[in-house]
Parts: sequence; C-alpha cells; structure tokens
Amino acid sequence: MNKIVVDNNKIKTDKDILIVIDNDLEFLLYKDSNIIIYCKDSNKKININFIYLESSKITVNFYDFGFNNEFIINANISNNNSIFDYHFSTICKGISKYTVNIVHESNNTTSNIINRGITLNNTSLVFDCISKVNKRIKGCIINQDSKIIEEGVSKSIINPILLIDEVDVEAKHSAVIGYKNKEALFYLESKGIKKIDAIHLLNKGFLIGHLQIKDKNEIINEINQYWR
Repeated sequence: MNKIVVDNNKIKTDKDILIVIDNDLEFLLYKDSNIIIYCKDSNKKININFIYLESSKITVNFYDFGFNNEFIINANISNNNSIFDYHFSTICKGISKYTVNIVHESNNTTSNIINRGITLNNTSLVFDCISKVNKRIKGCIINQDSKIIEEGVSKSIINPILLIDEVDVEAKHSAVIGYKNKEALFYLESKGIKKIDAIHLLNKGFLIGHLQIKDKNEIINEINQYWR
C-alpha cells in the first residue's frame, strides 16, 4: 500500500493535490488539504484510507472515469474539531459499487458525504454510506447526500446507514434515485435551448457542480462524450 503524506506546507496553497489512482492508498493527514482523486482504470477493487494525525479539514474530490469498479473509502476522524468533506461523481457504464465508511472517534468532528451518479442503460450502481459515532463522542455533525439519475434501464441502490450511539449528535441523510428534472428541462427548452443541449447542461451541473475543483475540463470532456 502506498502512503502519501499530505502537507500544504510543502505545496503551494493555490494548488490542488491531484492523484490518479490505480491501487490501494493510505493518506496520513495533518494539514488542511484539497485532494483530487481520479480513477481511469476499470475492473478494479481499491481501498483508500484516510488517517488523521492532527486536527484538520480535508476535502476529497473523487471522480471515477472507469467502469466495473469497486471502491471502499475509510476515514477515521480521530482529532477534535476535524472535518472530512467527501465529494464523488461518476457516469456508471457497467457494474460499480462505492462504499464510504466514516468513524467519528473524537468530539466536535464533522463529516459530509456527497455522491452523484448517472447510470447508463443496462448498468448497476450502488452507494453504501456508513457514518458511525460511538458512545461518549459528543458534538459531531453528520451529513449524507446521495443522488442517482437513471438515463436508462438500470439497477440503482443507495444505502444510507447511521450507526450512532450518542445523543449529542446532529445527523441527517438524503437518498434520491430518479430521472431527469422535467421541470428544469422544460424551462431550458422554453428559453430556446435544444433538448439535447438542455440535458447536457443539467447533467454537467449535476455531476460537477458540487466538486471543489478549479480545473474541471477533463471531467467535462468525458461528459461531452455522452451528451453532445
């Protein structure tokens, strides 16, 4: 397993950390960081572990370009006042599963899981979101927000799991599986935008709108392959 030390003291503050992943990774985190992860391979099963060494805010932006992949994301938030923001997007082209396990091990910690997926015809996409707070771990904030848009006949599953053994916790989750926003599509068409262009705009906003990435051109290029 590769081990990467993420330290903004060694990286220009106006730069993101971009990693193209093809095997298991472990991040040792002790400074605020914005991490961008791309997977361009297919038929992979990969584990990514995030370990907090000091209190910090970590933003993870993850985009999967591949297909038939299975990812397991583990984050142990073990320092008070730390934040873990996880943003994920993909166009599902096969059978894919993404599991996020977050364990709050210290007081006043925050986790946000945001998943966005679009399934093509004859595909399967699963989001498993697991957030855990043990007894006597107080003041934690947990948010899960997962959405899947089905572009064809597909199997889509979202499993929001909250394992909370403490009263002093703020936790919420949202899980939505559906089709295009017909009202938004109608509005764009009423403004003279062609249907195919309106679908492209909506899908692009859905997949990249939440990502904290400055240069989104590579992701936009992939989206353009399907809706232009």
